[in-house]
Amino acid sequence: METGAGAVITGYDLCTVAGHSLEANVASLRAGAGCTSGPERGWNTLEYDYGNPSGVADLIRDCVLGALELAGWTRQDVVSLTASGSRVSLIFGSNFFETGQWEQGGRSGSLLWACNSAIHRLTAELAINGVSLNASTACSSGASAEVLACQLIEAGESGLVIVCGYDVRTVIPENGMRVIGALSKDRIQPFALNRSGTELADGVGVLVLESREWAERRSAVVYASVAGYGIRSDAYNISAPDPEGAALEKAMRSAIAMSGIDPDQVGYINAHGSGTPLNDELETRIIRKVFGGHAGKLLINSSKSIIGHTLGAAGVIESVITVLALVHGRVHATANYTDADPDCDLNYCTSGYVDMDLRFAMSNSIGFGGTNVCIVFEKGGPCDEA
Repeated sequence: METGAGAVITGYDLCTVAGHSLEANVASLRAGAGCTSGPERGWNTLEYDYGNPSGVADLIRDCVLGALELAGWTRQDVVSLTASGSRVSLIFGSNFFETGQWEQGGRSGSLLWACNSAIHRLTAELAINGVSLNASTACSSGASAEVLACQLIEAGESGLVIVCGYDVRTVIPENGMRVIGALSKDRIQPFALNRSGTELADGVGVLVLESREWAERRSAVVYASVAGYGIRSDAYNISAPDPEGAALEKAMRSAIAMSGIDPDQVGYINAHGSGTPLNDELETRIIRKVFGGHAGKLLINSSKSIIGHTLGAAGVIESVITVLALVHGRVHATANYTDADPDCDLNYCTSGYVDMDLRFAMSNSIGFGGTNVCIVFEKGGPCDEA
């Protein structure tokens, strides 16, 4: 069986509370400041009209166009592709987009409008002629969207797939997290002894995935390739993972097997790292089980300590950050770390960012309802000397 997903990454972009541009995010990740050190966890300081769904759709659109620009595609290029019959797809990962409009009521309270405004707008503007849909698997939505994008490319259904993860911190998800006791009492502190929960924040992340053939044909710069992925469900509990972690373990092992590499070739894991007492201990335990003696040599961090928990967007945003680590050879610190937890005893990069030449890295996503997604990325690809 041929290994590798066959999809390469030619573009990406970010808008998070750590920065409203890709460059600002890179700087914040290097600084390693926790998200609670900033004045806002939302986008209300942006020039976009956050109180209007069209304003948030503007932000998402600009992030998508920014990723396409990095990949060497203009909006008109994409329109011309689809006009010529080439199939281009658009996959979203989101849970709570525009729930603020439902909470406020009024004209924008329509479920049809609220759920589909950004998707419809981009599908029309880019003349998408392949798949256009939203994957919603709770906190692993973005990663699920990436897996679907890879499968479309592998099946020859699309040569170019734009993956966008987005979510908004509003009353509905925050109250839900509060009810189950998953919100932090002070600040998010992944893997630390006194961690008490997660911290929600707004975010958008975009990845541009192409088939190897498409990238080679246009001599594209390839920043990373999707070496493998694993997706497994446990359906143990709507808001808690299986304490044995069987599905997470299988997802990690499947991603490594599909990559055709040995576990000790993975140098870095961008952990789900939600900061809840149960998740961080479980994820640590499964990493130890999968990687054995190599676990202690892994660089591990939680991007949520800097960008917050962006819900359905987290999988894509954290994949972008994982790719950035491969591109720049730099793993950001896990912020807000205080006392060590004896049950979380791996290297979480708590002393600052680490410079290291990495070839393979993994990103983990764990969603409510039991959907576990793991993706292995490889630095560069067949056209990386372009």
